[in-house]
Amino acid sequence: MSEIKLQTKEELEIFMNPTRQEILRTLAVAGKPVTPKFLADKIGISPSSIQFHIKKLEGLGLVLLDHTEIIRGIHARFYIAADTEVTLLGSNNNTQDRQLLLMESYFGKLLDSLGKKRQRTALEDKEVFSKETNVFTGVAFLTDDEVQELSAIIRSYLKNHNQKKDGTKPWEYGILACRAED
Repeated sequence: MSEIKLQTKEELEIFMNPTRQEILRTLAVAGKPVTPKFLADKIGISPSSIQFHIKKLEGLGLVLLDHTEIIRGIHARFYIAADTEVTLLGSNNNTQDRQLLLMESYFGKLLDSLGKKRQRTALEDKEVFSKETNVFTGVAFLTDDEVQELSAIIRSYLKNHNQKKDGTKPWEYGILACRAED
């Protein structure tokens, strides 16, 4: 996994765009190379708009062209999300505001997705929270070294499970830990 550090206003605006965030999420959930048409159908915008956003994401190194195929006489491009970790750099309030905005957006979409899943499964008389969702909340008392150790364990585990394999299904996650007020 490589690390991409975004610092300029232009880089941050490219990355923070809600449509581009949805493209990155859709690519990750697909777990396989997909076409702009596939993304357009999933997200609900035109393939030409998807192509525009993909070019921006490619420029940052967040999306890669996996391969091309000729399908019914048309050259189809297949894209994947790059195996990267994104760091938003900067110490000013604007960068911190962007980081919070990104977290709010991601967690909001994650909760929205869970709500939709819950509505669908309620019609089937299934319980979402029993098998398909894990929620962990609480307080852990950790030293600074233990915080770093926990972070390393989580990153290592997720790195080993960030590619689709036979028998696996995509699980979205959001892990947020912050220092509690005493």
